[in-house]
Amino acid sequence: MEVERLEKTRIIVAEPRKLFVDVLCLVLEKERDFSVVAAVTDGFEALCAAHECNPDILIIGDKLPKLDGPQLIRELSRLGKNIRYLLLSEEADIDGLTDLYESGIHGCVLFSSGADELIRTVRQLSRGYPGFDARITGDLPEILFRARKEADQFADLTPREIEVVYWLGQGFSNTEIAQMMILSEKTVKNHVGHILRKLELRDRTQIAVLAWSTGLARKNPGEIKNK
Repeated sequence: MEVERLEKTRIIVAEPRKLFVDVLCLVLEKERDFSVVAAVTDGFEALCAAHECNPDILIIGDKLPKLDGPQLIRELSRLGKNIRYLLLSEEADIDGLTDLYESGIHGCVLFSSGADELIRTVRQLSRGYPGFDARITGDLPEILFRARKEADQFADLTPREIEVVYWLGQGFSNTEIAQMMILSEKTVKNHVGHILRKLELRDRTQIAVLAWSTGLARKNPGEIKNK
C-alpha cells in the first residue's frame, strides 16, 4: 500500500545569534510537518537562501545585520517571492513593527513566548492567517494609525466589501465567506481584489490586521450585516 507523503512547511531561520539559530532549528525540526531548509545569521545570507530554497516561511530575528527585516522583506517582495514573514523579537517595539508592517510582515512572536507559541504561529502563517503575539495586538491600532493616515479607513468600501473585511478578520477562507454571504467564490475573490486596491494593501493578512486594529473584527456579525 502506498503511504501518503506529508507536505512539509519549508522554513528558513535568519537570526544573528548562532546559539538561538541552533535551538530554533531543533525546536522546529521536531515537528513532523516542518522542514528547516536553511539557517543563516544575516540578511544577505537570508536573501540568497530564499532564492535557492524557495521557503514557505522566513523567520527573521529583530537584530539582523547587513539587510534588516524591512529591507529583506521589501527586496524579496520586489522579486516576486511568495513567502510568509515571521518576526522574532525581544520586545513589542511599535516603531520597528510599523516598518515591518508596511513592508509586509505576516506575524510576530516574542522570544519570551516559548516554543509552543512559535510552533502555533508558524502553523497559522502556513495556512494563510496572520499570527501576532497577544501582547502586541493591543498596540496594533497605533501601528495602523502610523501606517495609514486616513480618518475613515473604510469610507470607499461598499457594505458588502466591509462585510468581507469582517470575515477575513475572523480568519475565514474565500470559500467559507462565500457560503456565509450566499455569494459565489468568484464574487468574494473580486471583493477581496477591490478591497486591496481601495485600501492600498498588499494581501489578505493586512486586511485582517486592519479589521482588528479598527475594531471591526470585534463586532458581532449582526452589526456588520445591518450597516
